[in-house]
Order: sequence, then C-alpha cells, then structure tokens
Amino acid sequence: MKHVVIVGAGFAGVRCALDLAERHLKDVKITLINPTSHFEYHAALYRVLFGKTPMEVCIPLMAIFQKRRVEVLEDYIIDLDYKTNIVIGKSRSKYRYDYLVLALGSEVNYFNIPGLNNLSFSFKSITDAIRLKRHIHEVFETCDRLDGQKQICDTRFVVIGGGATGVEIAGVLAVYTKKIAKLHQINPSLISIDLISSSTRLVPELEPTLSTMVENRLRELSVNIYLGRRVMKSEVEEVFLKDMTLKTRTVIWAAGTKGHHLYRSWGLPVDERGRAIVNKFLHPKDIKNIFVVGDGSNSKYSGLAETAIFHGSYVAETITKIIKRYPINPASEISPKIAVPVGPSWAVSKLGPLQETGYTGWLVRRMFDFQFFLSILPFKSAIDAFREEGRVWESCPVCVEAEAKFSSERLLR
Repeated sequence: MKHVVIVGAGFAGVRCALDLAERHLKDVKITLINPTSHFEYHAALYRVLFGKTPMEVCIPLMAIFQKRRVEVLEDYIIDLDYKTNIVIGKSRSKYRYDYLVLALGSEVNYFNIPGLNNLSFSFKSITDAIRLKRHIHEVFETCDRLDGQKQICDTRFVVIGGGATGVEIAGVLAVYTKKIAKLHQINPSLISIDLISSSTRLVPELEPTLSTMVENRLRELSVNIYLGRRVMKSEVEEVFLKDMTLKTRTVIWAAGTKGHHLYRSWGLPVDERGRAIVNKFLHPKDIKNIFVVGDGSNSKYSGLAETAIFHGSYVAETITKIIKRYPINPASEISPKIAVPVGPSWAVSKLGPLQETGYTGWLVRRMFDFQFFLSILPFKSAIDAFREEGRVWESCPVCVEAEAKFSSERLLR
C-alpha cells in the first residue's frame, strides 16, 4: 500500500487529491490534512466585504470529497522528518508517507515595515475578511459622534498594494462604504478611498493598456490612486509615505506575500520571498518523493489560482506515472488567464490573446468561478455554491434595520 499525504487544502492540494482519487489507483491511500474542515475560495473573498455571504468562500471539504476515496483529516502539520518519511501534526499524530505533497500556501509579507503587522488589516482568509468588515461597520457606528477632523480620519480607508487583491478591495470599498454610510446617516462625501502602490502601474501582470483601464475605472469610482509610492511606516491612525502622511483609522495591507515559514524551518532551500526552490518536477532539494506546489513554490507563475490548480493536476499525474513505472515529464507551465473585478459588475479579463473589460469582463470572471465550482463539486452543489454570490449577509443591526425600512417604503410606493 502506497500512501500519498497532501498537506494543505488550497487550490493545489484539493486538485491533487481529486485527480488522484479519479485515477482509482489500486493499493494507494490518499490522505489530505488541513487545519480547517473547509476549503476557502479566495477568488471570491472580496465579495464578503460587499455584504455577500461567506458561504461562497467556505466550501466544506466533505462536500468536495464525498464518495471519493480520500481521507480528510483536520490537523496542523508542524514537523517533517525526511529520514523516516513522517510528518507530525500539532495533535502529535504522526503520518507516514511514501509521497508527500506540500501545499501550505503563503503568508502575509510586511517587508519589515514598522507598525504594519500590528496596525493594519490583512486580507488572506475568510477570518480576515469578516474582521475587516466588522471594523468598517464599527467605524460608521461611532462616526456621527466625532468632530470634523476626526470624522474625516475615520472615514478614510487606505489600501496598500496595487495588485489584483488591492484593486478588488479598493473597488468594493468605493461602493460599499458609501452604501452603509447612508444607512448610518453619514454624509457619503466624507468617505475617501486611497490606493497606494509601489509599482508605477496597477496589476503589473496585465498589459499596460489593461492596467490603464483598471486605473480609469477606479478613478470613476472616486478612488484616489498613488503610484510609485512606498510606505515607510505606520503608526496609530497615520500612514507615512516618503513625501506625505495620511491620517486614517483603517489600513488594509494587500501588498505582498511570502512562502510559508515552515518551508524554511524544515531546512528546504527558499528564495528571497521564502518560497521553496523547486526543480522542473516541483521537487525541493531533489527529494524525489516530496513535491512543493502552489503559492509556496518559486515556479514562474506561482501566486495565481490557476497555477496552483495546474500544480495539483501535474503532481497527481506524476505520482501516478511513478507508481506505474512510466516515464515522467517536467512541469511546463503556461501563462494563466486573469480576471480582476473592479467594483460591482465590472472586471478586466485576459485569456490568451482575448481581452474583455466592463460587464463582459465581469461575466467572464463569473464564468471562471462557475467553471471552478464544477471542477470540484457535483453539479447541483456547484450550482448552489455559485448562487450564494447573490445572497446578502449583514450582521450590523443598523444596516439590517435601515435596509428593511427602505425595502418596505419601496414596496409601498
């Protein structure tokens, strides 16, 4: 019996487990170990800020692997022993493997900028998104009791990072904060959304023309954009750039990630961003029964969901070939498709030579979402997950009451 252990249930880990299970390999046991019982669809994380339900983001692993021969365990792996082929969990359980797939993902990288770790909001998990959303509502709950300057400070939201995540957050905040300001009876003109990027253009992985379209769209939404600016430090209610200071109560960090710290602590070779250095077969250190996949590897397009999905499929195919004693091929990654939403019902998408913007680009993005749900869930479950996007989820009592009153008045008219 060969034992394949997959650590991490992100895009790469889930895809690898599914593809291995679909091959129905005899005498092969597949175990997926993850700290939580759900998969997080990070591509939809920004919608939680827009008052949408978290149910589209959190998909139970049991729903994904129902009727599939995959053992799903909830544990946090803390140690790896190469000599005995064992990984050890926080529960102190030991898991022996013949083939190990490390899909630990990435962590927030603050680049040692003073103050950001403690004073900013990160945006890498559903917990981060809900925490930030709760904070935004708390800001508006207290805003009407403040004087002029303090009110302006509290209604300024600073997003640091001009990549896809920063753009998605800024676009959502530009619309959502004005909506809830009205529900809290705060003047929407007080709101300021500032997007700071160290790069000279937004979403640098896009062509310059598409980056310009993204910038123009954000400006239409009244987002203030600062390009080519680096954050020097952050203190309580202040963000310091090289030549200016922004007073704010809300700083959202979306400017960088690094490989999971465990890769370094386990003695794997890592690059300057802490990502495991892998060869053309995604092996670290030429250890042929270990693979590092997804955001934590230093492969060409790592950091994108489609790359992680490709890694998962490639490793599943490679392990199958090794078990069957077939020759294996190196990973040949292709340029992934990209779709970046900028506010509601607007996106820029790039699929090879095809480019779409506006509502059409948003439809392409939703098509990508549905395609992914279909790839991991039964058809009915995929439909249900996709439909969750339309559901509103608000925990703020003021907003719920105001929305109900508005709906009643509209019906009476």
